[in-house]
Amino acid sequence: MYYRIADVTLLSALDLPSYAAFSCAPEKPDVTLTLTDEAVPAGKEIISGDIVHRVLPDGWFCHERENDSEGLFISAGYSSLRYKGRNDAGGALSAEKYVRVALECLLIRKGCVSIHAAAVALDGAAYAFTGPSGIGKSTRARLWIDTLGAKLISGDRPLIKLQTMEVLGVPWDGKEQCFSNVRVPLNTICEVCRRSRFLVKQLPPSLSRKLLVRQCFIPMWDTDTAVIQMRNITELSEKAEILRVFGGKAPEDALALHEAIRKKSYLKE
Repeated sequence: MYYRIADVTLLSALDLPSYAAFSCAPEKPDVTLTLTDEAVPAGKEIISGDIVHRVLPDGWFCHERENDSEGLFISAGYSSLRYKGRNDAGGALSAEKYVRVALECLLIRKGCVSIHAAAVALDGAAYAFTGPSGIGKSTRARLWIDTLGAKLISGDRPLIKLQTMEVLGVPWDGKEQCFSNVRVPLNTICEVCRRSRFLVKQLPPSLSRKLLVRQCFIPMWDTDTAVIQMRNITELSEKAEILRVFGGKAPEDALALHEAIRKKSYLKE
């Protein structure tokens, strides 16, 4: 199976269900995913969330905590992935979470930023709502969908391609499970903040960068790729319009924010 995610083509020995919308005609792959039953060597382990990255001489072995019988061998250049696990539908679903990590890292090297945000498209432009977990990113995106007729691009971790400043849908998502294979020019990134009174402030690049460092995927187990991502984040903070948005969850707040963005009517932070 061939899949195309942003500028990366994946040739997979597994039929990955969440990647169906990203299937493509056969072409020279950037990444290959094969199956293996090889033993896992010992090595130093770095924990990132619920995934453990075991450092190997030629890359990493990623697995869940307390269980290294299933996981993914990842080469140092992210071009070769070898899944150790079941060769069935359940195995494919399990492999997807590790494949996502590898592809996000390779896409960083190709000038893409993976951001913790809910992104929607409206009138040919993309708007991304970001902020800490539980702040209401999905709620704001849903307001725009219900009130303004926007379309969901991704409920979590969309890509932003720096060269073209486009928001790209991805074959991984949060609870919305939206796997939309689209590219939409980025208009605005909105940091969601809680306050009863509606208010919009424009962030300067320095504050934008601090926000993006908190909200973007940075693979701290891979120093080289992490350094590239920090450069990507700096570029995004300088090129994108990033707003700090205070307000409630009512339809009028969605309308007011859209109007403020349209008129560029906001305060300077």
